[in-house]
Amino acid sequence: MAKYLDQILEPLEQLKTEVNGKLTHKESSWYNGRAYFPYHIITLTSDNAILSYEYRVSDFSKSNFMNPDDEKDRHNFTFESISKNETKSYKATIRTTYSLFNRKRKPVFKISCKDSKFSRFLKTLSILEDYYDNSLNSSEFEPVIYVRSKNGRTTVNIYFMLPCFEIDIVRQTYLLSEAIMKFCDAGVENAT
Repeated sequence: MAKYLDQILEPLEQLKTEVNGKLTHKESSWYNGRAYFPYHIITLTSDNAILSYEYRVSDFSKSNFMNPDDEKDRHNFTFESISKNETKSYKATIRTTYSLFNRKRKPVFKISCKDSKFSRFLKTLSILEDYYDNSLNSSEFEPVIYVRSKNGRTTVNIYFMLPCFEIDIVRQTYLLSEAIMKFCDAGVENAT
């Protein structure tokens, strides 16, 4: 357990240096109805972004002979980025589609969003393809993106879950959030 946690904290320490941020780690436990298991909340805070990572060890964490590499732990991520400009609010859910015939190709993803301009922007975003290239092994990776405006500020929230910790996806979440903020800021400039 400690070794796996070190494999998570070490790349986050490097990312902390890259974004000039602060890393905090809280350890607790959670009860699943039969036993207590470790529960970790790791937060990376920078000037305009907060990454909250929740790692719950499960009683199903032990691999079995059928699927020796199968992980059942929960890795939940919440990413929040804040701008001082107020813009329109958006919600987008990005779902991946894996098929038996699409193994060697990139995953096909579908963007569900009521705002056609924001949806078109996400579809043309090259970082989104890179984002999904790193998640090819995870059918669970379906981020939900919220852009909310309130009190003269815009907040971008990106929520996603992974079967294991992947630092490349965390890094690309920063890039995706920056791109969305630029889109929102451009909308503010065009509106004035």
